Amino acid sequence: MEVQDKVKKFSQELKENKKLKPFNIWAFIFSSFYFLYIECPWLFCLFLVLPLLLTMPLMFVVYINWAFLISLLISHTIAGFVANKKYRAYQQNFVEKFKDADASRPAEYFAVSSVRVFILGILSLGFYYIYWGFRNWKAYQQATKDDVNPYLCGFFIVFTAPLLCFKMNKTLKKGKSLLICGFAYLLAYVGIYALNALDRIGSIAPSEAVLILILWALCFLIVMTALLPVQRAVNKYNKEVLNKDRTKEFTLGEIFLSLLGFLMFVLSFLAALANNRQNLEVSEKAWASVGFVYRNTKVYESVCAKEGYTLTQYPQNFKTYFAADLDNLQKSLTKYGFSMDEMFSYISSELQPMAEQAIYQELEELRDIWLRMAVANEIGIPIEEVTLTEDQKTLLSLKDTCEIFDSEGMELLKASPDINFLKNNAF
Repeated sequence: MEVQDKVKKFSQELKENKKLKPFNIWAFIFSSFYFLYIECPWLFCLFLVLPLLLTMPLMFVVYINWAFLISLLISHTIAGFVANKKYRAYQQNFVEKFKDADASRPAEYFAVSSVRVFILGILSLGFYYIYWGFRNWKAYQQATKDDVNPYLCGFFIVFTAPLLCFKMNKTLKKGKSLLICGFAYLLAYVGIYALNALDRIGSIAPSEAVLILILWALCFLIVMTALLPVQRAVNKYNKEVLNKDRTKEFTLGEIFLSLLGFLMFVLSFLAALANNRQNLEVSEKAWASVGFVYRNTKVYESVCAKEGYTLTQYPQNFKTYFAADLDNLQKSLTKYGFSMDEMFSYISSELQPMAEQAIYQELEELRDIWLRMAVANEIGIPIEEVTLTEDQKTLLSLKDTCEIFDSEGMELLKASPDINFLKNNAF
């Protein structure tokens, strides 16, 4: 419908003062985006966040999925009942705004430094172009009084960029170059979405992954630079024809969208890091290996320290003997963003006492074995026939046992079945 026809239609409806229906089905279906369509941005923001605000108290009553669905239904229903009054106000404003519409009038488009557009575009991951699109669509609307919604067109600048460039060319007269810039911007965005979807399919060979990354970087570069020639053409027109300098001050909307995009970039980066770290159960064998290393390098040390002896040989002998296996284990953990010490930190305070209790029991058994060996050698009988008395057990304290273990522990480990545990479970 042409603007003039729409003005005539709205004028007739306002003149007849038709009774408003109590419920607007389109607002019920589209909710916040309906208010963006009728140029009511504050209601757009309200109904955009209202489902989330209603979900928070409801999630204490029902499951979060049901809470969100109920909140969504409530929000859309409220929008349906509120919309018609706002639509009547929209009709009145539309008639007043577009009563003398003329699409042929030249517009004073948004003139800022192209360097500023490029830098803010990158820092905000392209969110800045939403504001850029809004300002240029707003300038076009104010000049021509044409029936466009600058809020909606700016929000969907990815799709409206070719049309905006086409309309800007009526003023800037740059031939097909501006239209090419608009389509390049759109197609590059489509390319990014397609490559992202392809990357999530999985089963991609390393060579294909590199090609996808190169193409993604190329599309991103086009997105960040495609509209810069348009900006330079605007700046040149405003300077030479309108004698207007570029805008140097930053507006609130410009700052808000740039910060929002930058915040999303930071959150995306942190989410990517968290995603690399989230799968702590990638390998039960790797966890078992970490536990084995922790037991032999930390728990023995902790128990003997409590008994008054500091191990000086065994932990280092263990690390030296298993150096290659420990290096391979660390490389395996690095793939998931962890170091060995970080893995140690995930061993809970509940597991530590259990591990120490097992070590205490093991040291007591070693003490008894060494005492029985000493008694058997002294008396000259087989070790199996030796039974220790309580007084004999006091002859060798746990501190003394730790001292013997410090020098003999590695030989004991080599003679036990556990010697191949790390090699068999790390990978």
